[in-house]
Amino acid sequence: MRRSSDHGTHRHPCRPQQLRRLAPDVPGHAGDRHDLAHVRSRPTDSFWYQFPDIRTVRRYDHPVPRELPAPRDDVDGIVAWTVIRAARTLSRRLAAELAPLGLTPVEFGALIQLAAAGELSQADLARAVGVRPQSMTTLVGGLSTRGLVKRGAAPGRGRASRLHLTDQGEALLARAHPIVRASNAWFRDGAEPISATLLPLLEPDAGDDGSAVP
Repeated sequence: MRRSSDHGTHRHPCRPQQLRRLAPDVPGHAGDRHDLAHVRSRPTDSFWYQFPDIRTVRRYDHPVPRELPAPRDDVDGIVAWTVIRAARTLSRRLAAELAPLGLTPVEFGALIQLAAAGELSQADLARAVGVRPQSMTTLVGGLSTRGLVKRGAAPGRGRASRLHLTDQGEALLARAHPIVRASNAWFRDGAEPISATLLPLLEPDAGDDGSAVP
């Protein structure tokens, strides 16, 4: 609400901020979190002048813990999260190694999966590499434009065509494979124990819901 005065237009002074009975589980606060609290703006010389006259603070949906259980040891002790962090770091390192060849780690993955299988449908290739079908469409388009993969004739009516490597794709893969293989030396205790632990997680019956990696 505004009123005119000799000094111009200004707000009516309102009551100070009220946050009574908010966040009882947070140290330093007390009250019932299921209540609503109203925040009213202060006089014009206050920080609160920039906010609306009344703002509603909604109740908590979940209890707020007294302390966040996140000391360093707890964070590092979450194996799945550690693997995700490590995978992203390794992906960046591998991208730097493959950059001189004009390949990304995902493109390398597509080439080597095709080499191992001989040929794959685009949907099967997306599952093997671990990307969404839409992303694989873009990736295959780029590899095809560069002459690295080729789409064969459909084996029958209503059946998906198959992808396979071209001679140029095989030649590039032959150059990239030793570079990627050398990354095994990044692991202090050797790659075999890590592979033995992680490979079972990639099996179809390992509890995965079939969704692709973002």
